[in-house]
Amino acid sequence: LALTSGLKVGVTRSSQIPARWMDQGAIKAIKLAKTPNRYIAGMIETKLKKIISDRTSWQKMLKNEVDREIDLIENKTKICELIDPGYRQYIDADNTITEINYPVYKYPQKVKSINLDKIQSYTGKLSGIKGQYLIFEDGSVINIRKYGGYIVKISW
Repeated sequence: LALTSGLKVGVTRSSQIPARWMDQGAIKAIKLAKTPNRYIAGMIETKLKKIISDRTSWQKMLKNEVDREIDLIENKTKICELIDPGYRQYIDADNTITEINYPVYKYPQKVKSINLDKIQSYTGKLSGIKGQYLIFEDGSVINIRKYGGYIVKISW
């Protein structure tokens, strides 16, 4: 379970924790279950995403509009009751909450996405990094992961 723009459920390889949570812009996360294979993890996720989103509202996440009071342990307890009995053996008893802080000087009030397929250049002052996004002072953001394989020149 991760807290990004709200509570979300997702499958992450254990070797990718906490990198995947950071990549998604989570501010807090907790392990829900540990399964021996992707199939079982997917079965649990499929059931749970009918109740809890498996998506992040990237605009809210980038504006830092997150309810920090959401209790991950309380939610985990409730959610575990919804897991089919045959899969409850995979519930992870570890209730350690990972908190993640991002180097953001200023969050935008309005998010404007930069599209490198539509513009040749962009000039702006970097004000933070959250998840896959670079955030600029004017509220412009770029999902840097989206442009893997592009050649980008950054200067200062």
